[in-house]
Amino acid sequence: MYFNNTTADGSPAIAELFKTFFSSVYSNDYSEPHGFDYERSVNLGFLQIEPVDVFNAISHLNGKLGTGPDGVPASLIKNTQGILSSILANIFNISLSSGVFPEIWKTTYITPIHKSGDRTNIENSRWISKVSSFGNWHLFEDIVSRKITPLFK
Repeated sequence: MYFNNTTADGSPAIAELFKTFFSSVYSNDYSEPHGFDYERSVNLGFLQIEPVDVFNAISHLNGKLGTGPDGVPASLIKNTQGILSSILANIFNISLSSGVFPEIWKTTYITPIHKSGDRTNIENSRWISKVSSFGNWHLFEDIVSRKITPLFK
């Protein structure tokens, strides 16, 4: 595999090339936006997620989704939704009231996918990211979005 003027063979070296390429095309600039006042940011602790909200979101979860960085397959979540609904509602509410999002839910697996052209040229790849089923739009984000959207109408 190659990227720019660097060639690699062997998994660790190839992974480094993908890392270099993806880092060059992805901006990770989390600097403070102009005029944003962190002291006046919105506190979402007023939102209350009920077990039925979690149960409904799990019902829409694609059970064929693979395992993310948390190691929990979507099929397990679907198969235990009756048990998990109350537990996850509690975790989600603690997260909203404390303003702390579990670190494992922020972790992402990146997988390169060949687009077209020379397969050995890393620039001919794009990436897909796999996140935790708990934190991504399938559950937590979906529930929060459904709760907060009506407030803006």
